[in-house]
Amino acid sequence: MGSRIALFSVAAAAAVLLSACTAPTTGPAPLKSPSPEGSTAVTFNPPSIDSVPNDENGKAIKLGYDLMNDTKKLLPNNVGNQLSCSSCHAQAGTVEKELSLVGVASVYPQYRDREAAISTLEDRVNQCLQRSMNGKPIPYDSTEMRAFSMYMSYISKGIPEGTNPPWRGQNVKIDVSNPNLQEGQKLYQQSCAPCHGANGEGTPAGPAVWGPNSFNDGAGMANLSKMAAFVKVNMPKAPMGGENPGALTDAQARDVSAWILSHDRPHFPGKSKDFPKGRPQN
Repeated sequence: MGSRIALFSVAAAAAVLLSACTAPTTGPAPLKSPSPEGSTAVTFNPPSIDSVPNDENGKAIKLGYDLMNDTKKLLPNNVGNQLSCSSCHAQAGTVEKELSLVGVASVYPQYRDREAAISTLEDRVNQCLQRSMNGKPIPYDSTEMRAFSMYMSYISKGIPEGTNPPWRGQNVKIDVSNPNLQEGQKLYQQSCAPCHGANGEGTPAGPAVWGPNSFNDGAGMANLSKMAAFVKVNMPKAPMGGENPGALTDAQARDVSAWILSHDRPHFPGKSKDFPKGRPQN
């Protein structure tokens, strides 16, 4: 915990003017090299929010937890759609297979191909706000940024710095060439629309997946490979329209994701600057 707060103090002073769509200017930051042996030794066991200490640190951690779940409510001027962090990072990032954030504090700062620069954990928070939330960044020295940082450090407790936990990412590679949009539309209406709406507008049971209240085209989920992997692993969350959780084929995940991404969504102004050194081949 102490190392993350120390990192924040250094990063915040230099990074207040950062925009998440440009290269960070926080100064030299050492990369945390993932530890192969550490990545296999750690176990997924995030501490419960009920175990947070009843002190000032605990207040910050609990605020971070609330920000994860009620992002729009608590940051109305920074969230431009109806999503929360937990819309993608289920249960405030503590579900192993749903884009878990457990251990994320241990791998940042790290080099990212999309920015072709080293990003801090705070940079990533703002990138998500600007892209997935279609909103605006928060100040690096704000109470809210400290809370995000404290919370993610808390749920990463016990994971050594430099360890790349095996549950990070989807660990699924899907061939997304030649998607069948007709099949994707059929599957969406059958197994996705009950939660996400017939027109992708979202319902109380699931967030919007296209239209003005969804993520913009600069979000990671706007990449077909990433969305197909997420859908393959996580959708549907309950038996729906004859499909069971985790039972979609690669082709089904590809087709329904392509159908979703074929619809209009907000545009991210900095998208043209992504991957200035080119996308990685793998």
